[in-house]
Amino acid sequence: LKLQFLYFIGKLKMAIEMEAPAIVERQVQAFIQQDLDGVNAVSGGKISQHDMNGPLGRQMQLFADGVVTYTYVEESCTDGPDRRCLVNVKQEGGLGMEDWVMCREYDGAWKVEEWGVGEP
Repeated sequence: LKLQFLYFIGKLKMAIEMEAPAIVERQVQAFIQQDLDGVNAVSGGKISQHDMNGPLGRQMQLFADGVVTYTYVEESCTDGPDRRCLVNVKQEGGLGMEDWVMCREYDGAWKVEEWGVGEP
């Protein structure tokens, strides 16, 4: 039983390591494509058209230049009912931007909670 539990925990950790970065990438791609519904589909809060056209939207557009990697930050996931984790977003080329994004689990699905949370 203990071995099964450890196997389950390992699979859960691996799912978070894959799902959270994919959600952040989906949001960036939706911003680049000016897809407000796509942005909000993976957002923990509501992004307005004003936000989409403002500094936040313009900053996200900059990720269209160069190769961008989305990486789960090891040991950043919290346990309990308010589960959160960090994803590092790093641009190679372009302006070389780098940011840390807080993701949060809502009803079993990971969503982008906040950009610019600072380096862990």
